[in-house]
Amino acid sequence: QTTLVHFDPYFMGGFRNQHMRFVAFVAAAVSYGNLSQILLPSLRWSDHYNKSKSIAHELLFDVDYWNSRAESVGLPLLVDYDPNVLEGIIEIENIGGRSRNETEMAKAKELIPCWNETSSLYSGLDEAVLRHPGLNLRRTPTWSWIGQNEPYRHCQGIPENSPSTIKEEATAQANNATNTKSIYRFTHLIPHGGLDGGTGRLWWEYDIMQKKRTQASVPTVINGEYMKIHPEHHPVERAVYELLRPSKHIRLAYETAIHTALQTNNNASNITHHHHHDRGTTTTTNNEAPRLLALHPRVEQEMLTHRCSKFMEKNLSRVFERMETFPPFFEQNTNGSKYRMDLVFIAVSKAQIAQKASRGGELGNIMNGNRDALDNARERGLFVGSDNNNNNSSSTIPIPMFESGTEVAKTIQFPRLKPSSTLHFVTENRRKIYPQTIPPKNASIPESPYVSTLDMGVLELVASIINFFTAVKADIFVGVKGSTYSTDVFSVRYYQQKEEGGGENYIVGPNGIERLYGPAAPHACSK
Repeated sequence: QTTLVHFDPYFMGGFRNQHMRFVAFVAAAVSYGNLSQILLPSLRWSDHYNKSKSIAHELLFDVDYWNSRAESVGLPLLVDYDPNVLEGIIEIENIGGRSRNETEMAKAKELIPCWNETSSLYSGLDEAVLRHPGLNLRRTPTWSWIGQNEPYRHCQGIPENSPSTIKEEATAQANNATNTKSIYRFTHLIPHGGLDGGTGRLWWEYDIMQKKRTQASVPTVINGEYMKIHPEHHPVERAVYELLRPSKHIRLAYETAIHTALQTNNNASNITHHHHHDRGTTTTTNNEAPRLLALHPRVEQEMLTHRCSKFMEKNLSRVFERMETFPPFFEQNTNGSKYRMDLVFIAVSKAQIAQKASRGGELGNIMNGNRDALDNARERGLFVGSDNNNNNSSSTIPIPMFESGTEVAKTIQFPRLKPSSTLHFVTENRRKIYPQTIPPKNASIPESPYVSTLDMGVLELVASIINFFTAVKADIFVGVKGSTYSTDVFSVRYYQQKEEGGGENYIVGPNGIERLYGPAAPHACSK
């Protein structure tokens, strides 16, 4: 079956920007004649802070979960590469011409793979160039290189190379052939992508998908108040939000992090937690999972100078204060004495928060204050100030906070992917064309069956994914307007929890905290 291939060496950008490009790629398969397959090994995700390093899609995401549900929601399956299925030849009997011997015919009928399984790149593309750390992919005309070298000219995947077109044209020329049999190669692969010229084709395609969300927000009365419900996403994006789940390695990592954070704080405070958290005492049962609140305040220094920061509360202490006294975060009928969460997860960049202020004046004071506020929360926990009854009494049992991301990502060991059975043939092909791209291996040193995120060079990418899905998993999420990260957490939570009401999501900003009903608005800094 015709199969879409991502021919760029990896998706580009931070995790959520790569996700946007992935959504556009899946949408292209759906719109491109409704292709039912995507080539799984062509999907690679990159580390934004470690250029040229990337990781296979199946190590990050649950492919079995996707494939078990994809057809029911109209999405393509993710398939492995099999040249016997995806590559082929057409034999045309000619009138007259020279007969070829068995050796010549065998050579002419060899399958030439258009996918290189040793480099995870489209055949004929130079791995030494495309994976070089200094390469600017945004200025690299990768598309124009496809099919430019023998024996890969049939790999362009354009309509002129389709089996039906080849057969029709070859049959028409049969009387003029020099051999009694003509052999024509074809591929079922269709390459798609391209970064040459800036943000790239997939980014433009995603932007077009978002612009189609132009329907007016629907005024709705909820709990006696008028709310605006934003239009839902493109059907493909909605389906991706539901089907793209983290791999078992990443799920285990963040679930262990939540459990460890709770146990660590229990041991430190000699307490155990229940589904509510008293401002003075805490009770427990052992069979109930902790209630988790996730916060994405987006107060990193580089964001505080961004034009989107006008929608955000830049002062982290004020964010904490607003959350501490926000009525929906308390158990009902407790007069503000019991919180509804046992643990608070904060998704921030430690490095960005910890560094010395890059600006002076008031903004510089906020930057330094945010560092101190986060350090204080790490040391003391959250919500240790006056209670919301303004009686100046303090909670003696703070709610513990934890960060996940980088430290948890360091503990993950991914299984080393095994090469395919067609490795030898493809390797020989590449040695003839690009011998410099095949690194020598020391056969005397056995490879470990596992490899760490540090060794793979994708630590920050995996950390971002862990933080993202921890926020998705939380009982309550507090994010910000103007951040693609928060916007996507809102949306994933809404679609994955739609049957239960769409998730409990809140937006914190300069004027306080408000509940978000429905999916998030399209990301924009202009309004």
